[in-house]
Amino acid sequence: MRSEYLRWLIGESVANRPVLQWMNGKVITMTEAEDLLGARGLFVFGHPIKIVTCKVEENIQLMLEKLRLPLGIKLHRHVARGVKIHDPSTPFFRVFITLFSKAEPLTWSGNRIDTMTINGHQVKVMH
Repeated sequence: MRSEYLRWLIGESVANRPVLQWMNGKVITMTEAEDLLGARGLFVFGHPIKIVTCKVEENIQLMLEKLRLPLGIKLHRHVARGVKIHDPSTPFFRVFITLFSKAEPLTWSGNRIDTMTINGHQVKVMH
């Protein structure tokens, strides 16, 4: 569970495309995300039925988008786009929020962030 909150962000599973990459195009590892970028995970919710956790994740993301609170930068591509089919071999599904202490956009294309600085390191945002 230690690194589960980073899988969507850095593409550690085959199904995920990394959201962040180093400026040279290399994938950011979990160790780099934690040690260099200062990533931390906040466990929000867990449940043994996947669709329940998907609905919680979807509602959190929609709420943050609608409120436009000054909480930071949204990096999820789309709200709750993961597979929602229940997998009985997985005993417990979790929802996390991934946090970085210092993250600032550098360049934009329209309303999308192209590059940003996280904890003093420049990274590309993949859309």
